[in-house]
Amino acid sequence: MEKIRIGAITIGQTPRVDITGDISSILNPHIEIVECGAVDNYSYDEITEKFAPTKHCKVLVSRMRDGKSVTLSEQKILPLVQNCINKLQNNNCKAILMLCTNDFPEFKHDIPLIDPSKILNSIVYDLVGKGTIGNILPSKNQIEKNNKVWKALGITAISVAASPYDSESDLAKAVTVFKDNEINLIYLNCLGYSVEMKNMVKKITNKPVILPRTILARILNEMYQ
Repeated sequence: MEKIRIGAITIGQTPRVDITGDISSILNPHIEIVECGAVDNYSYDEITEKFAPTKHCKVLVSRMRDGKSVTLSEQKILPLVQNCINKLQNNNCKAILMLCTNDFPEFKHDIPLIDPSKILNSIVYDLVGKGTIGNILPSKNQIEKNNKVWKALGITAISVAASPYDSESDLAKAVTVFKDNEINLIYLNCLGYSVEMKNMVKKITNKPVILPRTILARILNEMYQ
């Protein structure tokens, strides 16, 4: 079968071997992932100088190609994300997947652009209704704005911060708060969280856990069988 090229955009740097390692065993063999990183062409020092968040900026967290965590301003990287969209459209991709659960503004695109936030927020809402979720984010600076998103949907979010790019022990410690709370499910709210992390959170809390990267891989399979 002919290969189907799917673009994948990270707000950090490629290759995202941490993500592709988990989804490669799920994806249909004829789906080829073509990656593009918003800050691929910048060093860590250049990124912290040009794209770091300032006061009142929307904070995003991603990964450098060496595995180091990097914090970015949404507003400052939007043109770089649009550049990636343009590049992948010109590289014979059938669709583009955003490797980020942030609620981005609209981008210009001529092929399907798969926005995880819209898909996953809808899934969470349909599963819990007006219930309560355990919401895990990479940075404490994201909690206030993200809680407002859930509140607008009528969902109560008990949110904690633990970066997927730091020690797993930080994540294990953060999620203990969910053990004794009446929550419907736990949402690992970043593409950086792995299957291994999901299993650890499930074991600690004994609650249902949703992992974005594996859900999105299965959606790609349904779209491009």
